[in-house]
Amino acid sequence: MPRLPLSTLTSLGALLGFLALAACQSKGSKWNNPRDESAFHPANLTCGGTQAAPSGKPGAQDMPNSVHLMDAMIGQVNGKALYAEQILQPIEPQLQRLGRELSPRSFEVEAKNLIGSNLRGFISSVQILSKAEAHLKDGQKAGLNAIVNRHREELLRQYGQGSTALAEANLYQDKGVTLAEELKRFREEQIISYYMWEKVFPLVNVTRRDIERYYNDHLADYSQPQVRQVRLLKMSGDSLAMTKIISELGAGRPFEKVASDPALNLFNPGQGGLFASKISGKPDLKMHEINAAIETLTVAGTWAGPVTVGKETWFVGLAAYDPGFNRNIGDVQLDIRNTLSAAQRKMLQEQIYAKAAEECSVSSPKQMVDTLMQIAIARYAFKPATP
Repeated sequence: MPRLPLSTLTSLGALLGFLALAACQSKGSKWNNPRDESAFHPANLTCGGTQAAPSGKPGAQDMPNSVHLMDAMIGQVNGKALYAEQILQPIEPQLQRLGRELSPRSFEVEAKNLIGSNLRGFISSVQILSKAEAHLKDGQKAGLNAIVNRHREELLRQYGQGSTALAEANLYQDKGVTLAEELKRFREEQIISYYMWEKVFPLVNVTRRDIERYYNDHLADYSQPQVRQVRLLKMSGDSLAMTKIISELGAGRPFEKVASDPALNLFNPGQGGLFASKISGKPDLKMHEINAAIETLTVAGTWAGPVTVGKETWFVGLAAYDPGFNRNIGDVQLDIRNTLSAAQRKMLQEQIYAKAAEECSVSSPKQMVDTLMQIAIARYAFKPATP
């Protein structure tokens, strides 16, 4: 049973348009022909009984061992049978991984959480699908049939080059499902998507104040100050130092090399005059003249000087520079609106699913989890080799 991914909600406009188009088709259109849709109702999610469903799957001898699940009835949802395969098959890869990686005790803990979560999602999805199907209008059903048929044609083209038999084999090898099962999944997903579109989107409301509050609360995401790494050269008292420094820097010698000469530099020559801290934003060294010189440098490798500070003479070199960025609210308001809208949609959808789960009639969820755990432990848990 598909639970609508939140990411798909933002792309449902095409679905609405298609359904609206289909609703306008003439009564004689081939999409309006009577069609038995009962097989897609939540009441018929399995074939019933304890035998394998006549779904067209490859024979057992052709199926990978990984998908051989006990098709045991574990309980009822809304008075209809629920089978182990419906809960375990979608999470089988995770169960197999847990069985390989964890001890039996740890496996029980993790597998129980995973199975319980999937069972709860399945139960709420059954109720949502039931509501969504009842919500469909005749014209929308016709459009839905058209969408499903187009998906079938695409699957035949992609997996079978037009051949149903080849598509069945390739689709099962790729996804572990038959063509009928994939179309059933797709159809249910479209139904729930349309239902969520109608129930959730009208309730989403993001105001200008919401956007401003979000922007101010996340200002660091939209504004970063410029950052500089500088080197300083405090000229020695040698009367020839000034001429030599300017000559070497003017000739293109790296500032670091010049500042590493203790005969020329009295400030940290061992590290090429490196100033210990990076300067973020507006320079605020105690020497205002140095600050002004630093602000003129925006390209790594450039330098400024001589700078007179009292009786001292300095040179400044820019070792690294990050210009930072500043995105005002006008630049990012659409992104913020989308973020807040998505958060609202998620909250509303979770409320719908939670309410659906409460309304659903379920026979002993705890007993169903226990039964599923017995099957999972027997099938997936690591078993040490016996001597």
